[in-house]
Amino acid sequence: MVSIVEQMARSMEAHGLHDCANDLRSQKKSIYKRPIAKPKKTKKRKKKKNLPANNKSKSFYKSVEWRRLRYDALVKHGGSCLACGRSAKDGVIMNVDHIKPRAKYPELAMDLNNLQVLCGGCNQGKGNRDETDWR
Repeated sequence: MVSIVEQMARSMEAHGLHDCANDLRSQKKSIYKRPIAKPKKTKKRKKKKNLPANNKSKSFYKSVEWRRLRYDALVKHGGSCLACGRSAKDGVIMNVDHIKPRAKYPELAMDLNNLQVLCGGCNQGKGNRDETDWR
């Protein structure tokens, strides 16, 4: 019997998302590993209330919700670049792009209808200054 996490990881690998599959597997393993020794006492640190934008962005893209939505977008759009037609089978890295950028439209960050699949090159060329919908 294969766990649901392993099934998701295999599906991600089938779509060329090897890094995501490995991240998913490593999260699964870390959940079940508990330290045996008592943790060392550490000094309490103050929480940072306002994180820089790049740290917030990294935590967004590592969230389980985003990874599920990203996978749904890849399945919906067939896993190939909507701009040039290349896919992971061609050896390119696939990105799920926000048509309307998160910085300008944060309310659309988790909207499947605001996502499109682009290869790394097309996504870099588009950036967050262009709102072209390639669907």
